Amino acid sequence: MTPIVVATSTWNSADIIESFLLHSERLGVAAVLVMEYGSTDGTRDILLSARWQNLVHVFELPALKDADSSRDLLAIAKARFAGAWCYFTDPDEFLVTPSMRIQDLLHEVADSDAVQAVTVGRFNMTAPLSKAQSTAEYGSAFSRFTLRIVRGHQRTPEEYTTTGALSPPWIYTAIPGKVLVEVNSCVAIAAGDHSATTSDPKAHAVASQACILHYPVRSYRLFEDKIKLAVQDFAANDYPPSNSWQYRRWIRDLEQGRLFDEYLQQFVPDELIPGLVADGTLAHDDRLRHFLSAG
Repeated sequence: MTPIVVATSTWNSADIIESFLLHSERLGVAAVLVMEYGSTDGTRDILLSARWQNLVHVFELPALKDADSSRDLLAIAKARFAGAWCYFTDPDEFLVTPSMRIQDLLHEVADSDAVQAVTVGRFNMTAPLSKAQSTAEYGSAFSRFTLRIVRGHQRTPEEYTTTGALSPPWIYTAIPGKVLVEVNSCVAIAAGDHSATTSDPKAHAVASQACILHYPVRSYRLFEDKIKLAVQDFAANDYPPSNSWQYRRWIRDLEQGRLFDEYLQQFVPDELIPGLVADGTLAHDDRLRHFLSAG
């Protein structure tokens, strides 16, 4: 069986990293390669604990300026796991497949030796507005966030620069997928891990039986902390506006005291849920809650 390793980066994700590692372990990954950005919230203690020493390999980010953790993790995967596949993802992104085994991702390449990269679709998860409590913490995140945004909104360049409220809110944005690559054939991972350059540009497939559930907004405290880290990141790096427009908006909201209002916008008014489910915008999805709570 061809091994699949996971490559991820983390910066103060103690609220969710244990669940991410448990999820990876249960999926059957061969190893989790983690680029650590200097966390101060207990993330490092979890990653380096005896519980995860046989699965997790931690690497220190050399510097925040001009950081390219995916490039560095790809090089590590090439050196340590030649011949394997590597799945690039974030700690708040959870893969779901038919059998809940990561080997399902190789379904697309089973009948073809030519495929070198597989893109996995990604969907934001949200919750009823009634459950958007500023004190709610990660322990109940997977039981609260069971609404998947199925029909995402394609943003226009004008929306990227608007200073007013987004309609629909950011959580409805159609987000790009993440990529699984054959290590030996991969040349580079694009920004955001949404695509890859391989030795054969045509040897790419799209996963048809798997997807990623994305949990970007779990509590107000965590959302605020996330934006404060982004402030540091933006101070060290000059990112293209098209790649970071949502963070630019959130940093502005933080500076102007509107971040909590923006946070609440990422939840669905309870009375709208039945209609949005009926028209296909939302779907109830508690697969991850069941998977993580089993056994």
